[in-house]
Amino acid sequence: MVFYIVLVILIVFTLGIVAFLIYEREVTVKEIKNGEVDSQIIYEDHEEKLKEVNKKHKILKKSLNIGLDILIGLLGILFLLGLVDKIMNNSALPIKTVVIATGSMSSKNEENDYLFENKLDNQIQVNDLIFLEKVNSLEEIKLYDIICYRNDNGEQIVHRVVEVNDEYLLTRGDANNVNDGIEIDLERIVGKYNGMKVPGIGAITFFLTSDYGISTIASILVISITYSFVKSSIDKEINKRLIYLASEVGANSNYTLLSTSGTLIVSDGTYAYEETEEKNKIKKETTLKIDNETKILKKEQSK
Repeated sequence: MVFYIVLVILIVFTLGIVAFLIYEREVTVKEIKNGEVDSQIIYEDHEEKLKEVNKKHKILKKSLNIGLDILIGLLGILFLLGLVDKIMNNSALPIKTVVIATGSMSSKNEENDYLFENKLDNQIQVNDLIFLEKVNSLEEIKLYDIICYRNDNGEQIVHRVVEVNDEYLLTRGDANNVNDGIEIDLERIVGKYNGMKVPGIGAITFFLTSDYGISTIASILVISITYSFVKSSIDKEINKRLIYLASEVGANSNYTLLSTSGTLIVSDGTYAYEETEEKNKIKKETTLKIDNETKILKKEQSK
């Protein structure tokens, strides 16, 4: 019940953000086409070009973008691995993943002499994400291998094999002092631990593949796609307007541009912009002053 309440809230929130972004896109595009922000977009374009000239800033920005891409890619891989694992369960996949939820394999119990005698030091900690390989027969599993199996409640248990028989296996957690008490046949086995793990990241994977995580990611995805569309659409209109403004300014390095958003004064490559106070913003014609000539710039009405 709680999940459905959260889901409804998340849907309403997502739709609200999407509606707001679309509304802002319509308003902004209309302002750009009508020339209301001409002075502002020229000034911001100039400032952006100055930043691109600064190599240090450019390198830092590129590094941050690469780092963000890697993080998103990693989260995406973990999400897909967990989601496929959750949907397909014990399928024909050669590699599976599982998140360690308890500390039953995190340490060596002193009563488990075999751990010390055989130097079995491959313990697994809570929230580790481990990789499993598919098992086709019990013969592929050896004594002291770590396996993942499903108990009577369908829960996935990751424990060490302490006894091997022709028809079943017995397991025990390294931190426990008693066997699990379940005769594990091939049907119960999810896979055998292949030694690969990602420490501590299992908590993230667990959330990403939970109902809450999937709903959250779906919401973020919808908002991200909408934002990307809105930004691309606005940038397209800005570029079109900048091309037009550049044709009007020509090769002049000294001019004044007045629009609803503010006043831009360009003098020998120096750009000074003063934004109009919100209370004084009244829609007006955009005017361009070059030397002693003043002209009203055209505006393109929204269709």
